[in-house]
Amino acid sequence: MRTLWIFENKTPGTTMRLVVATKDANVVTYGAVLQQVTAAGKVIVRKWNRPELEAGVTAELGKAEGYNVILLPLIKPNTQPVLNTDIGFSDGERRVEREPLFSNEPVGWRIFMA
Repeated sequence: MRTLWIFENKTPGTTMRLVVATKDANVVTYGAVLQQVTAAGKVIVRKWNRPELEAGVTAELGKAEGYNVILLPLIKPNTQPVLNTDIGFSDGERRVEREPLFSNEPVGWRIFMA
């Protein structure tokens, strides 16, 4: 996964909100997963499809060492489309970006818990 940003010091109970959208015809589709990281390993705790991400999804962060939010794009070959991303938290931290995609490589964010 290509890391777009690292968020730090989130506390259990913090709510994350994510919106992902594009009008670029070179993006065939995309989805996302929320992966919880603990001492025991990694577990996917949420999965979202394109319509859900375009409408905006939320998740409450629990007790963990951290989380990975992973976007899984499928783009047309030999193109460089852009996804518009908006990720924010109930503590007020927020990142709004236009993310270029160079391949079908997953991209996303890492969240470290306090």
